Amino acid sequence: MSPENDIKIINLSKRNLLQSEQQILTKGLKFTPIPTRTNYEELKVDMSEFTRKLRLAELFDGMEDPDKSLRKNRSSFVPPKKSEFSA
Repeated sequence: MSPENDIKIINLSKRNLLQSEQQILTKGLKFTPIPTRTNYEELKVDMSEFTRKLRLAELFDGMEDPDKSLRKNRSSFVPPKKSEFSA
């Protein structure tokens, strides 16, 4: 008996799973699909957003946000690199 046959899938939804969906689920929770091609434009945008968030966290580390409102306008501020704001 193969390990895939030992895995039991419990469907908690009302939707019937396709055979291909069941095959993916039998691969287990640690299965990670690998994309066949890379979208470099999307990767560039994601990396820019990630580095922006890191710089914001570094710049405002330890500062308390005086704005206690639940809804805030989205900012497009891009903090400078560490070497540009540290003296």
